[in-house]
This record gives sequence, structure tokens and C-alpha cells, in this order.
Amino acid sequence: ELNVPLIVLRELEASLFRIVADQPEAAMQLSDRLMNSDSLEVRTIAARILGLAPLNYSDSIFRRLENWSRREHERGELRLFIRSAGSLVRRTDAERFLTQARQWAQSRNVKEQELAIEVLIFLVEYDEFQNLPAVFTLLESLLRDGSTTVQPELTELTEKLLERSPIETSYTIRQLLESSVPGRMTPRIARKLLPSFTEPSRSAIQKAIRALAPGASRP
Repeated sequence: ELNVPLIVLRELEASLFRIVADQPEAAMQLSDRLMNSDSLEVRTIAARILGLAPLNYSDSIFRRLENWSRREHERGELRLFIRSAGSLVRRTDAERFLTQARQWAQSRNVKEQELAIEVLIFLVEYDEFQNLPAVFTLLESLLRDGSTTVQPELTELTEKLLERSPIETSYTIRQLLESSVPGRMTPRIARKLLPSFTEPSRSAIQKAIRALAPGASRP
């Protein structure tokens, strides 16, 4: 977050809100210029400007998030940008955010896959977002076909899903492990999160992990 007093931050956001409401196009251009700063705090302000933009600017926000995701950034910076820029879209049009995340998840670009997973985590954390079946479908696809470099993010997404829907998450991982194409990351993530899965899926997951281990005999 910005390393400034809360009262200053509130004054800043109030001023930004007036600017974005009165001149959204100019605000978008300002956001672009600020994003080129060497200062993380200035770049965060750029993201906050997007978070205040009217809903009809959603496509512009998504486009900028995609562009920003391709840059080199500090650890946690992409997440900060998503949460700052996407707060209004998540609250008022979460399905549109999900549709965009689906498009990123299907990309072969690793940066876009990471962006998709971060958006899915952001959505799952929002209690009013209820379309978890769509997230499970994307989780399965990413576990099967995604780059192994996004394994930490997929592990966290699985954890978040376990918090929201432990039985369905456990069942999904079990079914994936028992399928003909479980993916390389699924057994690793399942092993790490094994204590969090619910029964009877946990025992089946443990059995499936053993069966997939190198040297294990196949039925």
C-alpha cells in the first residue's frame, strides 16, 4: 500500500474521484503517464485512478492490466494493481471480470496466465461472487495445461477455494488426479494441501498421489 498517512490517502482519493468523474479520458491518460514512474507509490496511484473509472471503461482497465502484467514488476505489485484498478469492476460487474480472466487463462503467455490467476483469487475472496463452478473449470484447465511457473499462484487459488467451498474443491482435485491427464502440478499442490481436503476425498487424493509417484505401478 501507499506509505502515506491515511488521512492524506483519503484526501488524495477524494480528489482523484472528482477528476476521474469529470474527465475520465484525461484521467486514463494521467494513469498511463504515472505508470511509467520509477516509484511504486506513484504507479499505485495510477492503478487507483483506474479503480475509480466509470464502468463503461472496463475494457480500458483490462487492457491496461494486461499491458502492465507484461512488465517486470516487484513481487506483489501485480496483485496490488489488480486490487486497486479492479475494485469497482469486481463489486459491480464480477462476471465481466471473470470473462476477461477466462480469456487470459486460455493464453499461452505466462504473464497472462499469472494475471488470470490473480484475478480469480481476487474474485474468490469476494463473498458476493458466487460463480465458483466457472472458477473450478478454469482451475482444472490451468492445472492441466498452465505453465509450472504459476504453481505458487495456483496453490493459493486452490487454498482460497478450499476456504469458500471445501467439499467441492476436494472433489475437483480428486477427480483431476484420477483422470487420464492430471497435469504435472496437480499432485504437487495436492500433496502440499493434503490436510486441508475433506473426507472422503482426502483419502482418495492421497491414494491418487501415491499412484502418480515415479516408480508406482499403474493398474
